[in-house]
Amino acid sequence: MKTLVHWLAHDILALAGPGLADRQGLFDFIIAELRHREHLDPPRIRPVRTALEKQRDDLLAFAGVLDEKLAGIAQDCDAPLYLVRDVCLLQRKSPSSNAYWRRWNLLRKKLAGKFQRVADAVVEAMKHIPRASSLVQHRFCKFPAGWFCAATRPGGPHQRAISSGYSFPTSTKESTTWHNA
Repeated sequence: MKTLVHWLAHDILALAGPGLADRQGLFDFIIAELRHREHLDPPRIRPVRTALEKQRDDLLAFAGVLDEKLAGIAQDCDAPLYLVRDVCLLQRKSPSSNAYWRRWNLLRKKLAGKFQRVADAVVEAMKHIPRASSLVQHRFCKFPAGWFCAATRPGGPHQRAISSGYSFPTSTKESTTWHNA
């Protein structure tokens, strides 16, 4: 459960992330996995799964807005959309990390003279899009504080069920990568 919650918060509902269609597919994957585990703790998992299922489109609405803004930036800057999205994804990394600067240099090289204009436009666009993760925290504050912590108690039946290793797909324009849980 802890892994599913992490994916939801950090990959699907994070402001910088894949396009809306990919997020919807990943969100549906999370719902299916919750449904699969629901028998382990129905009073805690079912309300969360049901609420997420009913509110999927509302929770992901920000991603459609982001997609439109990134497409506009790509058109205005005459840059490939996948590179504009990569500049957006760069914002997830810490500027104090080597990974950030390696990616920054690669994108700067690929976008050449357009990089700074694209980067500035992406950062500005992202400032004006509400973060879905804060909406989720607000909407799910009514659930018991440790609803997923109990499911991940070391050695418990819930932990054994989720530690068997599930794969979580992420896709980009060029490839699909599977991350093992």
